[in-house]
Amino acid sequence: GVRLQNRPIAALEQLIIPTEIRFKKDKEGTYVELPLNQSFISLDGASANAEFLVSSSAKEQIRFTINRNTQKIIIDRSSSGEVQFSEAFTAPIELDISAIGSETLTLDLWIDTSSVELFINEGKVSATFQYFSNEPISRLHYEAVDGGVTVKQIAEVKGIW
Repeated sequence: GVRLQNRPIAALEQLIIPTEIRFKKDKEGTYVELPLNQSFISLDGASANAEFLVSSSAKEQIRFTINRNTQKIIIDRSSSGEVQFSEAFTAPIELDISAIGSETLTLDLWIDTSSVELFINEGKVSATFQYFSNEPISRLHYEAVDGGVTVKQIAEVKGIW
């Protein structure tokens, strides 16, 4: 059937300020510091199962689980900050990635102070969702379960206001 493909507008590329990727370790694993407020993250090579999360210094987080066996990406924002206002808000978001087949996944995330836009394989699958953290998202943690996730790019995104 027909599938809609979404992509960010090309003008967004002009707002990206590349930053150096510095890997750090803590008791929870490998992480990368993110620019505060508005960030662009590009991940490459998720060919099997993997998990990554973006978090604040207050330990608020949004968890992304890639399961190539079930052809789903699960987004869990139940610990992302203010969530008590609705049970539906804490329910996992499931993205069907079966249309991508066995292609290696590329994931681009555009994060600002209250929303995330996710584009998978140049928009073959995409999602936009809100979160209400008390502190800005400031870290990317990731764990390859049996595949591999490579941080291709992290950048600050200039504001337009």
